[in-house]
Amino acid sequence: MSVDHVRQKLWEAMNSLVSDGSIQDRLAYAAGSLVQLSPKELDLLPDDLRKRFDTVTDSLTKHPAERTGEGSTQASARKIGSEEGTRLAREIVSIYIAMRGTN
Repeated sequence: MSVDHVRQKLWEAMNSLVSDGSIQDRLAYAAGSLVQLSPKELDLLPDDLRKRFDTVTDSLTKHPAERTGEGSTQASARKIGSEEGTRLAREIVSIYIAMRGTN
């Protein structure tokens, strides 16, 4: 458990955002990386980044799975519009950039 692992998961999420696919698909993949972080790892985030992180992950996990084989991240991302998706993607990148300077 380290800040480096948190950075790694944020980097993986950010990398998902610049891949091919719809914004919904890219956000679902990004969320898959973010939700792997444990509460103890998230406690390593500064308070302001933790609140921002929680807001993003809450948006990306708020809807229960409705289809066979999907999880809440896919169900939630599928319901996000383009404008909201762009805002969430930018916030993930912003959190990653802010984490680069955190020890």
